[in-house]
Amino acid sequence: MKKFLYTFVIVAAIAILGFGWYFLFYRPAQPAPATTPGTLPGASGQSGQSAQTPTTPGQAASTTQAKFGVVAQNPVMDFYVDSGNNAILVQPDSQIVEISNGNASVLNSSAMPDLLSASFSFDGKKILASFGNPLTPQDSIFEVASKTWQPTAQSLRSAVWSPDSYQITYLADKNGVQALTTFDEANAGTKPTILATLHINDVILNWIGPNKIIISDKGSTLAAGSVWSFDVQNKTFSPVIIDETGLQSIWNYLANTGLVLETTNMFGGKLSLLNTSGQTLNALTFLTLPSKCVFDIQTQNPPQATSAPTTSSSTKSTSKKGSATPPPVVTPVISQEYLYCAVPRDTQRLNTSALPDDYLKGALFTSDDFWRIDLATGDTSAVFIDPNQNLDATDLKIFNKTLFFVNRFDKKLYAISLGQ
Repeated sequence: MKKFLYTFVIVAAIAILGFGWYFLFYRPAQPAPATTPGTLPGASGQSGQSAQTPTTPGQAASTTQAKFGVVAQNPVMDFYVDSGNNAILVQPDSQIVEISNGNASVLNSSAMPDLLSASFSFDGKKILASFGNPLTPQDSIFEVASKTWQPTAQSLRSAVWSPDSYQITYLADKNGVQALTTFDEANAGTKPTILATLHINDVILNWIGPNKIIISDKGSTLAAGSVWSFDVQNKTFSPVIIDETGLQSIWNYLANTGLVLETTNMFGGKLSLLNTSGQTLNALTFLTLPSKCVFDIQTQNPPQATSAPTTSSSTKSTSKKGSATPPPVVTPVISQEYLYCAVPRDTQRLNTSALPDDYLKGALFTSDDFWRIDLATGDTSAVFIDPNQNLDATDLKIFNKTLFFVNRFDKKLYAISLGQ
């Protein structure tokens, strides 16, 4: 009898999960306000007009209906949505669920204990997951197509996928010194390659372009941190930000623009758009955390998969001297540049909080509205505003003209149709 009830609960949960995904794109939500024109304020010494503050749009609501809803009823740790709107979800209990055409199915036959983190490759076909003791974690890669786990041969600290291939960069301990290392997961026989050695303890890696990795101290308003840019091909470091408190940042995949939070006077903070040389492109007039934002850079030639790292000697294409020949660099042609942000309604709460510390340790939760900034013109427009919804958005991603995010209040995956 117990076995029957257990089976029934699992089937019912999967059915609800799939129904939520199907129901999402047929449920209209509250209308969002119309576009608020304006330009981003220029940085010190630059010309520019102040943008309208997103929390006070000052315009009437439009009649356009935004589609909004819950994608999954179970908590979600990470997710990916393909071009056919098929969603792959990683749950905190390590179950991997696929939702296709309104039907949900569990991909992995057995759960892995104590899931610490999970991240998708650029195309969603592989999942890097870390399990066990945080001090001595075990890492494995899940193949979505074959539904199999493959343990990695090495421990991967601060691991991150390449933005356009199956390479993984991570930190490896070499006699007390951290080695910035990469290996090509698509080629099992390829040995890891050390790119550089670092005298650091705990950093965040962000592989933002084929040849550029951002290395950041974990931000705190109590300690100064720095952000460095590392050139993979030339193996050189360049400072982006040095000794600033409260650092948090995200970067676009073109590797030319980042959204950076810096703390001012222990509480609150300021948001700026920077390039990887540390130059301020624009100072923003509203306040949120970069982890509540996402770049949407639409190009005519988005990244494509590559099978081997440009720094690997295993590359089949070689010059006459036998050295590896990197693939040709194709410069993307930008058609649209947007920044989407979940902006807390209570701005005073942010200005009196230690950022990002209070948010990261769960002492601060927010209720957000969703806004879009046109990076070419500086115009701001509301994407979704509904005072009846209590949404603390994080892990924002854009797939198929839809904004997906995880709500910190219930850990569920939500989606808002952008209708572009």
